Amino acid sequence: MRATASRAWRIIVAPSRWSNGQHSFAPPRLNPSASLGCRRAYAEAADAKDEDESGNDPEEGKKEKGSLVSLCLKTPDLSVRRIEAWAAQGNTVTQGNISEVIEALCVQKRFLAALRVMEFARQRTDFVFSLEDAKQEVTIATRKLGSFAGQKKINSLPEKFRSNEEVVAAYLRALTRINAASKALSLIKDLKPTTPALYSSMISVYAFLAMHEKMLALYTDMKELGIKPTLEIVMLMLLKYHKRVGGLPGIEEEARAALEEIDPHAAEPLIRNYMLEMYGYLGDRDKVENIWSIIRAQPGGTFRNCYFSAMLAFGYLQDVDRAEELLRESVEVVKVIPGRNQYFKMLDVYAKMGMMDKAEKLLEERAEDQYRNFYPCNALVEGYLSLNDPDKALKKMEELGSSRPSYEAVVGLLPVLESKKDTLATKKLIRAYLFQYRGDVYLYNKMLKVYVAAGKRPGPRMLARFEIDPNDETRELMKVIEGFPEPTESEDVIMEESEKKVEKKVEDKPSAESKKNKSKNKKKKNEESSKQEKRPEGKWEFLQSLV
Repeated sequence: MRATASRAWRIIVAPSRWSNGQHSFAPPRLNPSASLGCRRAYAEAADAKDEDESGNDPEEGKKEKGSLVSLCLKTPDLSVRRIEAWAAQGNTVTQGNISEVIEALCVQKRFLAALRVMEFARQRTDFVFSLEDAKQEVTIATRKLGSFAGQKKINSLPEKFRSNEEVVAAYLRALTRINAASKALSLIKDLKPTTPALYSSMISVYAFLAMHEKMLALYTDMKELGIKPTLEIVMLMLLKYHKRVGGLPGIEEEARAALEEIDPHAAEPLIRNYMLEMYGYLGDRDKVENIWSIIRAQPGGTFRNCYFSAMLAFGYLQDVDRAEELLRESVEVVKVIPGRNQYFKMLDVYAKMGMMDKAEKLLEERAEDQYRNFYPCNALVEGYLSLNDPDKALKKMEELGSSRPSYEAVVGLLPVLESKKDTLATKKLIRAYLFQYRGDVYLYNKMLKVYVAAGKRPGPRMLARFEIDPNDETRELMKVIEGFPEPTESEDVIMEESEKKVEKKVEDKPSAESKKNKSKNKKKKNEESSKQEKRPEGKWEFLQSLV
């Protein structure tokens, strides 16, 4: 599909991932609905299109060898010079030309070059720079270059976009995508959102960190203000809050009402994935089948995340045969990659249905797929907990101890550790949990009960890592704990290690050559760091008006 001048240069980017120490991006795809101002356009494409399915224009192969696109692709890093030279030769450079160049660069994963072209286009007074374009630049800069680059990008935008809530929302969402949710958390504590876009991004940050009280507070706040929740917000409250901690009466009815307002034929890919999982959770098989048929009919093929959502939806519906059928089909259609593996998605289905024999067999068959950035342990632990076999669940957690335990797994295992009065295992479990999450008061209280049962006081570092609002039960437990002896420094050292440690692969003694290369890389990194501008202190400029 060819970009048009009215669409400006709105190319949708895929999510960033770490690969061999460098950022890598999945190929993007031009989103035909971007001009409609869809707030979630970038994130939708990011989650829906993570493999080499770029949906290129069939006319692409017919471009002349001397076209602007082909010239830029020959030397992507010199794309801006190529465009200037093209104009100097008497050719007209339109916004549509620029859009095609950016699309082609993104398809080739040349995101830095695409960013330079975007900046070049933004400086041209004859081009229209829209809100969607601002969000696009911020998203790419953050995912490719990091949080500080995203901040600098926002501060360089035209003044009317700098404190726009949708731009800030795009930045927060990009931070979450690069596993910088803690950075996002530090930015949103004092924000006062007024739009669904910013509410949605803030709730998604809290959901990512399993901060359920914060999720509920924001959701309640927007309802009281009369702000209508988006489908994403309803999905988060249904599948992240209600499914994890229960409560929230009426959320299922609200979810059904929100789903009925969406036309699945016109919806973005990620929205259709949400609809699949939500209808599956709500037990509406006919709706799941209908949406899946719509997804299958889309041009450009079916994406990996669509299969993931469909497998989970049929898992909710207790239809393991259909989920297995989709697994076999997905393996033929999209390649299996580490970290986003459809085999391990099937583990979730088996675990939810209590079919642990099948889950264990599949894990054994796919043992070679247990990469560092994927953690099948959670599905197995949650599966055994659902079968009321906590001892087996705890044993599985110990066997796969490198896993980052999920909220559900930790909440289920803490009562087992309480009965065993095992504070050492609790420390290890919480250390792994806090590597990604911040927890909620319900989990916090369960952890305190382990120490009450053991007659010990938890270390201050562990308590400080949680970010919760204590309730009456918390205060009662802390009164009991205050009567216990102070923990020794050695008892608290495990949390100190967790603050410094990033999981490393254990290697043999490095060779002289590897030491030399490591020294060169370190020197290069230090040189690059010294060139960076000093980061500003205090509140960031673009957040001032939102506080």
